[in-house]
Amino acid sequence: MNKFINLVVATAYGDAYGLPYETRTYAEIVNLGGPSRHLILPDRYSDFADFKGYPVGTVSDDTQHTVAMVKSLLKKPYDIWGLIDELQLEMSRSDRGWGKGTKSALIRIKSKSSLEQIINNGNPDSNGCGPLMRLAPLALYSYFDIGLPGGGEDFVEVSTRLTHNSELAVVSALVHFQCLKYVIKSSARNLMSFALEQAKLYETKYSAPSVLSDKLSRIATSNRELLADQIYDSTKEAFSSQSVQSLAYACLEANQKAELLELLQLVVAQGGDCDSTAAIAGSMWCLANPENLILPRDVNKLQDYESLKSLSAQFCGAINNLIE
Repeated sequence: MNKFINLVVATAYGDAYGLPYETRTYAEIVNLGGPSRHLILPDRYSDFADFKGYPVGTVSDDTQHTVAMVKSLLKKPYDIWGLIDELQLEMSRSDRGWGKGTKSALIRIKSKSSLEQIINNGNPDSNGCGPLMRLAPLALYSYFDIGLPGGGEDFVEVSTRLTHNSELAVVSALVHFQCLKYVIKSSARNLMSFALEQAKLYETKYSAPSVLSDKLSRIATSNRELLADQIYDSTKEAFSSQSVQSLAYACLEANQKAELLELLQLVVAQGGDCDSTAAIAGSMWCLANPENLILPRDVNKLQDYESLKSLSAQFCGAINNLIE
């Protein structure tokens, strides 16, 4: 059974598709004629200097975090030291686009660090998408690993605090983890309601600010025509994990049966942290539509496409072993 064989590739395609629009606003993308119907140069419209001069299909940290989690799960599931090794290896290959907080945390941590040191390693002010980027493979693996105590929540918290050590970041990661499992089970029907319920639950549990639940509530009570207007309070705010995940959930729920490219066009049209939002939407689309394996025609233009495809197939095989 190959239901989830495209998880890594769909994530990478979203990453590469959104990268050329990174930092652009909704209005600016409208003036550009809207998002393209195919992959374009990563520096075509973005003013993000890290990717100047790179080819079509270039991917960033969103894909690298996913790859690191997949490789660590294949080697030894739920091993935080193994995940650290894979993340550090990916960052050594390329740290283009990696968040400052994530980079400094991974430079700081040592391979023989204790669990307590790992939990206290992350930056308390970091609120980017690093922890979210690596959760789709973990959610899929733990969903079918029915004997796993706690369903994997403890590992989510530890892997989040590794780089982002705040209650706000932990809540966002745990909500996303539960939403990923939700779409595996129920597709994207009523995803926003479920996400809001989970946000309130975890915000209460961790005594965290109601940032995520506020954003989800704003979208739920709006007409959703201009999603970004409801959740981006500033340009910087567009890059918070709460903004990115809220936007991805809303777009997926409203277009759960769309082909991947159609979904990504809607997501990227909102502007902001386009590659992260599109990568998250791509991974969730794959989990919500496992029978719909239609990928965009130019998927083979992805950086390291063959190796991503092979890794995705390997991971699918590991999932099949759990199911059987």
